[in-house]
Amino acid sequence: MNGAEAVLACLRAEGIKYIFGNPGTTEVPLLDVLSETADITYLVTLQESVAMGMADGYARSGGRIGLVNVHTAAGTSNCLGGMYSAWREKTPLLVTAGCKDSRMLGRECFSEVPDFAGLPRQFTKWSWQILRSDRLAEGLLRGIRTALTPPRGPVFLVLCEDLLCQDVPVQEIISQVPRTSLACAGDPEALQEAARILAGARRPLLIAGTEIAERDALAEAVALADLLALPVMTEGRDALMSLNFPHTHPSFRGDFEPASPYAREADVVLGIGCRMFTQKSYSPEPDILKGVKIIHLHSDPHELARLYPEEVSILTDAKRGLQDLQAALQPLLDKDAQERIRERRQVLQGEQEDLKRRKEEEIAAAWGKLPLSLPRLVRELQAAVARDAIIVDESTRSSRALLKYYEFAVPGTYYRSAAGVLGWGVPAALGVKLANPGRQVVAFVGDGSMNFSIQSLWTAASYNIPVVVVICNNRQYKAVKDASVQYKGNAVRTGKFVASDLSAPPIDFCKVAEGYGVWARQITKPEDIQPALKEALDLGKPAVLEMLLV
Repeated sequence: MNGAEAVLACLRAEGIKYIFGNPGTTEVPLLDVLSETADITYLVTLQESVAMGMADGYARSGGRIGLVNVHTAAGTSNCLGGMYSAWREKTPLLVTAGCKDSRMLGRECFSEVPDFAGLPRQFTKWSWQILRSDRLAEGLLRGIRTALTPPRGPVFLVLCEDLLCQDVPVQEIISQVPRTSLACAGDPEALQEAARILAGARRPLLIAGTEIAERDALAEAVALADLLALPVMTEGRDALMSLNFPHTHPSFRGDFEPASPYAREADVVLGIGCRMFTQKSYSPEPDILKGVKIIHLHSDPHELARLYPEEVSILTDAKRGLQDLQAALQPLLDKDAQERIRERRQVLQGEQEDLKRRKEEEIAAAWGKLPLSLPRLVRELQAAVARDAIIVDESTRSSRALLKYYEFAVPGTYYRSAAGVLGWGVPAALGVKLANPGRQVVAFVGDGSMNFSIQSLWTAASYNIPVVVVICNNRQYKAVKDASVQYKGNAVRTGKFVASDLSAPPIDFCKVAEGYGVWARQITKPEDIQPALKEALDLGKPAVLEMLLV
């Protein structure tokens, strides 16, 4: 076989069905082989960041690994934001970049850079340029294994076009990904010490991290919260990437906030598979007060005691750790511990009823308001979709309302990016849909982020990927404006907020969507939200709903 055929043989060995990419002339040998291939599909995107987002969403939501193909240093440069996101969020991606003929390298040929593999190296687990055609299979199989081995993350490989054309020795190509789980059990003595501290705690707090969702451990997290009557907060919005605890549970208290009374009054904080912590803006106040005992379980040793000293640090898989911790706790829950648990449970139940009442009052107060209110939009969205519908969130400021008013309860129904690189949302939703073809998928995005990857609508239409895109259009970079208001400077005094307004001229997202071949509607009246959502969901093809919030 030639090099390009060897590449496809590796993808088949790993069960890879999709290549997300934007090719150039260096990829022609691969495209030529794909022209006679039925089991692997090359999904063309109009910009490399869209390919990265699609692969990211696909890998996160059940597709195992996302494979991206881009063209030379130019295409690689366009996907660096997506590479950064995958690195920060430990998404297993293999990014391959076509390179010009190796016999020209060193002559400053077209699209050549001095250190191609070094371009994205700081955002990868491994970055390499394959130098020989007979090493193509070895490099690809190693790259896939490296991306999927915990802690997972992106891998970057450079493939020169002449290597794809050369004949290579025919060999048996077998997956190198370990067939057994790589999850490690926590140290038994550390688990016993953690259990002892938790059993004696008066005001413990559980922070539920992304690894709970990744390891399908929501049931174990709920069981531990029930056993100890723990108030539960998920990772703060600057680290939150998935549904780590059901929002309908009596113990759920929203995203972690350092100013929350649960954080301020805690005597023990238990972090399961979470980052402690991701700081977005400087504060002289610590996230956890001095004297609070921290117990932290995580599969990545880099995350343990990264910012704060920890009473007990346990290197373990979230699911296994939760199971082992609960088993260690059972014998320690004596009469005094049971009484403390009973008192906490009563408080949590009373608080939950009050929180639910206040939330319903807020929704009722906003129900008929013009322009459209976010509380009503979110509640109408939940009423329109199936219980297991997947919401992909990149709505920045509107995300707060989504997380507050949408009652997420089913595992794997919420995804977002915490890296801060805009343009991820709609492409990721397309990838999520490809990995979950039998479930409804909704991209809930802001108008600002929508413009970063609006080209993804063409890919949705071209391959008929039926995702509903809900655009929360407030015609501004609201995060920037809100920060200017908080700054209390000249902008507040003059009413002139520089680089925040997107209304002059207003962007007509429906016309843009229709230009890409996607059905679209603009919604301005509250009573039209529900019918429009149902119509879009029933189409069986991609759809855009532009919700005017101003």
